[in-house]
Amino acid sequence: MSDVWVPNLGGTHFWDCSGGGCDATTLTESSWESEPNPLYVYAPQYAPVNPADYGGAQYGEQLWITGAASDALSDLMGPDDECCGYDSSYSGGCGKCVLVRNPSAVNADWTAVVMKKNRCPPWTNGCESGNVHLDLAIPGYDNLQWSTANICGSSSATYLTQDQSTVCGSWWDSASSTINGCDCSSMPSSTDEEKIIKRGCELFSAWGWTSGDPSLDYQIVDCPTNFVSMIKNSFASDGVQDAVFPVDPQPIVFPTEQNVTVQTTTAESTTTVQTTTISEPVQEEIPDISYCTWSGVCLENGEGGSDWCDWDESNCDSCGGQWCLGWDLIDSTEASNAAQSTTTKQTVTVQATTADSTTTVQTTTISEPTTTVQITTTTEPTTIIHSTTKSTTAGKELTTTSNHVDTVDGHNEILDAISDVSSDVTALTAIAESLQAAIDASDCTTVTTSNAQSSTIAATSLMDLRFSSKADFENDWTLVTDSGKWNYNDANEAMMIRTGTDGSATYAYKFVSNSQSFQFFMISATGKGNQLYGGDGVCRFEVSATAGTSWHNQPVLLLETSSISGSDTLVFTSGDEDLVVRWIVEGNSGNEKCYLQNVRVQGLGGMKVTTSYPLENRRLRG
Repeated sequence: MSDVWVPNLGGTHFWDCSGGGCDATTLTESSWESEPNPLYVYAPQYAPVNPADYGGAQYGEQLWITGAASDALSDLMGPDDECCGYDSSYSGGCGKCVLVRNPSAVNADWTAVVMKKNRCPPWTNGCESGNVHLDLAIPGYDNLQWSTANICGSSSATYLTQDQSTVCGSWWDSASSTINGCDCSSMPSSTDEEKIIKRGCELFSAWGWTSGDPSLDYQIVDCPTNFVSMIKNSFASDGVQDAVFPVDPQPIVFPTEQNVTVQTTTAESTTTVQTTTISEPVQEEIPDISYCTWSGVCLENGEGGSDWCDWDESNCDSCGGQWCLGWDLIDSTEASNAAQSTTTKQTVTVQATTADSTTTVQTTTISEPTTTVQITTTTEPTTIIHSTTKSTTAGKELTTTSNHVDTVDGHNEILDAISDVSSDVTALTAIAESLQAAIDASDCTTVTTSNAQSSTIAATSLMDLRFSSKADFENDWTLVTDSGKWNYNDANEAMMIRTGTDGSATYAYKFVSNSQSFQFFMISATGKGNQLYGGDGVCRFEVSATAGTSWHNQPVLLLETSSISGSDTLVFTSGDEDLVVRWIVEGNSGNEKCYLQNVRVQGLGGMKVTTSYPLENRRLRG
């Protein structure tokens, strides 16, 4: 790679499904006896890919792309490389590469390695004799006004209909860049080939072209070895070969603070322009769901415009946007910095008072409004639940108070309180916070005694899992699927499971050791869902009290929206059989994914039910 970039390479995009000129001579002669040749189609593997999914970049490039080169550019690229065919109509350039960048793109310092797999003939717009031009093969970006050979939809071998091949062909009519001008979601994604095509559309869109025919800078470079291998194995004498979609596609990493240097060199002079962009939006309000913005402002009800860009901060950066951190991702270590206008200090106090003694457990965290919960037990078996919530926003203090009074058996005040206040969400949440705070603070037991009664809550950790590699789950969990997959996802530090073909269910389950010793459990799970489209995609963390023969209809965690994360807790009762937990994904496209980040199961000892009816399972937080 040289430091010198050559300017004025004409750039455009297409995807007409027609075979690449460099592949025509690879097919058998007999296949050409029928017209048109059914094998002569463009391979799905020729769509843009992320080098990180195939061993890594060679020049720091973000994309590998194939394309059609003009005759003038082919002359500069040199003779055909034997790896990847040759074009009988014009010799030169097949299997050779150029490194390009687009100074006018949103992500102006992105680069892409582009391999010639086709000829852009002189009768095509922009590729007239003498013009140095490169037409990039991008699914969804064909434009029938200029396309000369669109055969998409002519057979199942093209994978796209003609309408799908042009869904982003005129993006400039409605948007300022490909980031917000192209929606690839209408493309099919049932097979690996379709998934590769759709992801190629998404990857290119994230580059952020601001013109349909920009002037590119380029260098002639050697093709990366892994890129050559991938293209070489994609097409043979019998046509397109089977494709394999990456097990866990990696996001493109792009820094939030960029020093973008654009250097243009001519025979007379060198001009360097350097700019600095800092992606720090104005946080007017904290949104419910994190999203990517291009307006420079984060709004409480704001939302992004691209599932890819909204997935996480690194993807947002790669799209040239600014990340708006929402409540879905804010945890105790981040919330204090999330918005200067909101006070987010939480104090949870659990105080039990009897005639003889008072026991107080208090914890303080950062991330929620101030909440105080008092459970006072006298010699008369009466429990008073008093919940006060205070928060300060924009200098104004708000206070909300709710009360619930009921008579309970002295030995079971917390259990009966949970059962009795099921319709009082505020009180129920208060009990949850007090119980969890007491357990976290003591890490064993909280005991209150009097002459008339005694109460003991003993919390025993049965499972406390976080994932740092596939080894953390592949030996202890069991995968159940027909064609789905699981893997470790480093970006989310999670166990990832993916639906099978056509969205069939995939799940992983694990028995909870020593669970038979307890009847009551506090179960927590944190996870993330991705590509849960169509209303049928769902992630669930479920629990079974029958050793996995049936699953309770109240999941611990339920995620039904694409690109969303969540954390929830459930108080659960079981019989004498083993407790089993599972992480399950269902959908309809075969591309739904669920990421399980941590699991916590605690057995609650010294607790009995004295009522004649069974205690219901209660969701406490979420």
